[in-house]
Amino acid sequence: MVHVRDEGWKEVKLGCAFEVVAPKGAEDRSPLPQVNHAGAPMPDRKACRQSFVWHLGGPEGLGEKLRAEADARHWHRAADTSVTADGAEWIWHLAGQHVPESAHIVDWYHANMHLWQAAHALHSADEAAAAWVSQHTPLLYNGQASTLADYLDEARQRTSDAHRSEALRLEAGTFRAHHERMQYRDFQAAGLAIGSGTIEAGAKQVKARFSRGGMRWSRAGLSNAMPFRIAVMRSCFDALWKAACPC
Repeated sequence: MVHVRDEGWKEVKLGCAFEVVAPKGAEDRSPLPQVNHAGAPMPDRKACRQSFVWHLGGPEGLGEKLRAEADARHWHRAADTSVTADGAEWIWHLAGQHVPESAHIVDWYHANMHLWQAAHALHSADEAAAAWVSQHTPLLYNGQASTLADYLDEARQRTSDAHRSEALRLEAGTFRAHHERMQYRDFQAAGLAIGSGTIEAGAKQVKARFSRGGMRWSRAGLSNAMPFRIAVMRSCFDALWKAACPC
């Protein structure tokens, strides 16, 4: 969120195209996904050659810019492609419009957040909620989001608390709607990114530059400054500066 003078707070939308590679030595490990004691995935891939795009406006503009960036990077030549993001419907509308052939993945950590929200709707005590999450994390990781949805729907039928009932309904709906986008074991086994840490980190860098206390931007000033911040994040600032100031 950036404050634009005479307009108020506006959302700068950010996207990133990148390649996913295995770290050095990964070829010597088991081909099966690495998981921790709770069955949750451990990082076994990393993003490289990140290129960010930004848009101050509606979702459509971001979709067009990100698809253009992907095309410039010869997206279509890749053996496997994917889109990893949170559960916002507008994102998946864009993914379906621009890259319907790619794997669509709800970020693992956002899915895990919904698992915790479901746990707190089921259990008042933090210890009980944590135990429930630990027990059901492997189910989520193994692609059984619809099974989780069924469980939450059944629990909803047994509660008389209106607040808990609504929370369970919402979480069940999330897991059911995104079942195909939550096949984490299969995605990770295919070498696809199941976490959105790359874009989250990028958003923090943009926020640190444009959303500090007291900052107010004109729309023109923001539009002029943002490309330079993105260029720093893309490691192409020198080329952009030379193009802007050839002398």
